[in-house]
Amino acid sequence: MKIDFHVHTVYSPDAIISLDKLYLMCKKTGIVPAITDHNTLKAHEKAKEMGISFIPGEEISTDRGDLIALFIEEVIPRGTHFGEALDRIKEQGGVAYLPHIFDSTRKGVVPSKEELSKVDVIE
Repeated sequence: MKIDFHVHTVYSPDAIISLDKLYLMCKKTGIVPAITDHNTLKAHEKAKEMGISFIPGEEISTDRGDLIALFIEEVIPRGTHFGEALDRIKEQGGVAYLPHIFDSTRKGVVPSKEELSKVDVIE
């Protein structure tokens, strides 16, 4: 199985791919996307209706930087404290994914040792 764990759609301010185009690309390539739009789960319902196989997620703009939550069903609001966001991901049975940790052009978070123990994936 091929999976892309960090995909944004038109529901995210930094992406332009429509769900129609995403669906076609997924069918063509066999890649299952994790739809991780910034601070929203709006694409998920339409993706389900379209029959897109995907992993539900969100890229959360925490108080310290970006954090991706995979396998969640409820939005974790923008500006949530980083540690609280980690806890809320775990409460939903989700996977905490730390994106672009060492990218100086984006808002990566370097977690404390305690926080790192709650992170499941580092990009």
